[in-house]
Amino acid sequence: MSGLAIRDLSRMVQGEKRPISVVAPWSTRVEAGACLALTGPFDSGPRSALRLVAQLDSRSSGTVELVGDRGVLEPSEADWAAFRRRVLYLPAFAQLILCAPRKFWSVLRSERRVAVRTWNPPADENEAAVLALEIAADLRPGAVLVDTGALIRSDVLRRRWVDAVRSVLLSGSCALLVGQDERLLASVANRVEVWLDGRVVGEGTPETLLGAAHDEARLREPR
Repeated sequence: MSGLAIRDLSRMVQGEKRPISVVAPWSTRVEAGACLALTGPFDSGPRSALRLVAQLDSRSSGTVELVGDRGVLEPSEADWAAFRRRVLYLPAFAQLILCAPRKFWSVLRSERRVAVRTWNPPADENEAAVLALEIAADLRPGAVLVDTGALIRSDVLRRRWVDAVRSVLLSGSCALLVGQDERLLASVANRVEVWLDGRVVGEGTPETLLGAAHDEARLREPR
């Protein structure tokens, strides 16, 4: 069982005239078996914050730790590889090559009985995103970081996505989700942070902040 501890994580970039804050100092914690969703207008900060947690962009300050049964794991120089093995990042459009590819191929071969040499990710980006999350659930990582990307319109795929996230949580892992599909996020998140201009401007339950029921039975295709 693992959770994420994020303390004062920030990113500044140099603008033409002065430094620009991409992510203001941000602290949060996601407990084992819990799901935190980050949402807000396009380019408001959640996606940049997720990339910082995944160690894909350089941070100006702060720490990210995976805390659980195996102790505390921080992405320092010595623990970099171990951190990346335990924290899976699923980018928008399910670019599986970025997500611990050896483990993905292994699961596809052993668990799903798919011939690796002939298998390719689905052409449909929504189906690829759902499949990537289902594979991540099989891997039982310490934490899963998910950029939900485009809106999933198929009701069947939406339910598969919800089931996959819940499988991750039931295994004792935690999940950090980013997206703008509020109804989808509300169906799995325990807590939501709303972002604007690179900082958190609201925090609470999905029912309070997103106005959507925290219940899979009410998850329906958008009209």
